Amino acid sequence: MRTLSIIRNTILFAAAVITIWAMLHAATFEGNGLSTAWFLLWGVAPYLLFGVAAYVLERFTRLKAIGWIGLVISGLMLVCTGLAYLATLGDMSSTYALVFVVVPIYLVAGSFILLGLGALISWFAAKR
Repeated sequence: MRTLSIIRNTILFAAAVITIWAMLHAATFEGNGLSTAWFLLWGVAPYLLFGVAAYVLERFTRLKAIGWIGLVISGLMLVCTGLAYLATLGDMSSTYALVFVVVPIYLVAGSFILLGLGALISWFAAKR
């Protein structure tokens, strides 16, 4: 179980690095350092929130498959991050920056929905 947590956290870290790199590559920050920090925190918040939620579920539940569920979801988050940010690099449209606002919302919603569904399925499977 510990190995799955380490792999999950490494995948989430890689997704956060891709996000930070894409944000810094795409934008020029004309504000102060605090606005840059808030912008970057918004981008990496899905990975932080999911990492904490997966850790809490692993720590405080008896579901055996929760480690694998967290690992699969973190992999999906990495793939979605790569597709969303790296595939749109170099886009010069006026709405390009919206990807950095919308993708974190989708990542949080999607990861928590999948985590809830995975935990529910795992719980029903354990009951059988």
